[in-house]
Amino acid sequence: MTSQTIGNSTTRSAQATDFRKVLTYFFKKHNPSSVSKVDKLLNRYEGKESKLMLLLAKKYDCSNPLNRVFIDSVCEANCDASNDEYYLALTTLYLSIFYPQDANQAEALCATYKGKEEEMYKKLSSNFHAINPLKMKKKTSGEGDESIYERPID
Repeated sequence: MTSQTIGNSTTRSAQATDFRKVLTYFFKKHNPSSVSKVDKLLNRYEGKESKLMLLLAKKYDCSNPLNRVFIDSVCEANCDASNDEYYLALTTLYLSIFYPQDANQAEALCATYKGKEEEMYKKLSSNFHAINPLKMKKKTSGEGDESIYERPID
């Protein structure tokens, strides 16, 4: 299992994701009759679960089912969005969840979009039907300037 540090918080990659749970929740919400097909789909897409989630988001014209995994991973993280190391950790986490085969390209992506992180995340969120982490609401924890992401309501 790979982990990335964002602020003072450790986050887990998609390798630790319970895809069965994510997919079951997704189908209960979008197509209850397909809940019985979860195991068959996971077997068919073994090792390509992130691709399956993107295909489902496109098919059902909704957000990526892995958004919850990403949100849970960064919700309690300290946020210093002006810090290059933070962007690298956030981008690595983002890719490891939504496009794991390219997670190792985070450093190059951050270098390419240095100073244009909003543009980068706009493109990534559009490509993956995923949440834009720079648009997630932040709240101050009351301890100095430290802030954390608010957990959106489903």
